[in-house]
Amino acid sequence: MHKETLNKWLRGRIAAKRGARFLAYLLDMSRSLRSVRLALPPARRFLQRFHKRLLLAPLLGLMASVPLTGCVPVVATGVGVGAMMVDDRRSTGVYIEDEEIEFRAGSRLREAKLDGVRANFTSYNRRLLITGEAPTEALKARVSEIGRGVPGVKEVYNEMAIAAPIGFAARSNDAYLTTKVKARLFDDSRINANHVKVVTANGVVFLMGLVKRDEADVAASIAARTSGVQRVVKVFEYLD
Repeated sequence: MHKETLNKWLRGRIAAKRGARFLAYLLDMSRSLRSVRLALPPARRFLQRFHKRLLLAPLLGLMASVPLTGCVPVVATGVGVGAMMVDDRRSTGVYIEDEEIEFRAGSRLREAKLDGVRANFTSYNRRLLITGEAPTEALKARVSEIGRGVPGVKEVYNEMAIAAPIGFAARSNDAYLTTKVKARLFDDSRINANHVKVVTANGVVFLMGLVKRDEADVAASIAARTSGVQRVVKVFEYLD
């Protein structure tokens, strides 16, 4: 291959990879905003949909600008999942299984109808993190049982607080903190932000992912230095 042609091809691959990472970052921010959508009254729901459009605009522009050279798979029915799996250290099967675990755990919790309980389920490599609030230790333990009962779950980490469910303002702040931490991870060249899952509950940031120990330390340091973060908890699975 001619040297100039090879250099052009390599630059295209690098640009496509960076573009895909940024696309995955935007989609992750969109998911963090979705966690508070159901609590929004109609007026705020309109504003949130407007914000989502602002988020999708650069995303669609990015998709149009990335060269379709086979570097970035774009499938009409699965572009979101495809982008989020770029640079993910989980296999495709495990990635999809994590999504199914979260859905099934949430469905089982709703079926249980536990009074005063608000729980969020986040699965990464089949390790299930539970955040939220429960009025008693017994109800918190019941939520753990629900999580363990979901097929495919390897481990359960129940970090629920014994308290009344937090309000809309606190949940909105949590989504904002998640976005801030993810943005700072994305801006730091020492770590790939797509390797770290950020979950925020009442100001406490939980970090998940398949990482090396030095990457974990970098991510935790970045999160801890983010204004508004009360505490950082590592829930990583280490590769070394």
